[in-house]
Amino acid sequence: TIMIYNYIMVVVKKKFKKIAYTVLTALGIGMLTSCYGMPRRAYSIDYFSLHGKVTAEGTNKEIPGIKVTVNYGGEIKTYITDSSGNYFFDLYFDSEDFPGGIDVTITLTDIDGESNGTYSTKTLEPVRVTAESHEIEKNISL
Repeated sequence: TIMIYNYIMVVVKKKFKKIAYTVLTALGIGMLTSCYGMPRRAYSIDYFSLHGKVTAEGTNKEIPGIKVTVNYGGEIKTYITDSSGNYFFDLYFDSEDFPGGIDVTITLTDIDGESNGTYSTKTLEPVRVTAESHEIEKNISL
């Protein structure tokens, strides 16, 4: 019976600690918001997706294994085209830092050697993205 009592006490102490922690956390957050108010959004994040297909110029053949690099506002992201030549990016930027939009530069580089043909590196003219842009499809021929 002493072992059962000790077991019950251990379980009760653990449950009490969890309940006390939850209540004290809720009170702490409530006190902070009542003293300082709700935190304001410090910035305005905008999201857009950029996607498309890379094909061979003239034949329209899909090209897998092409490195697609996007540069926007100092951020650089890369993606390797899939077996169908597709690429896809989810990109975010702070529209307060770029009120007129942001320029996105796309560069394509053949990184798989001769296995899918040999292609020269190509950098496209920048695409202007604004807070209203949510989805941009850009199919590219190499």
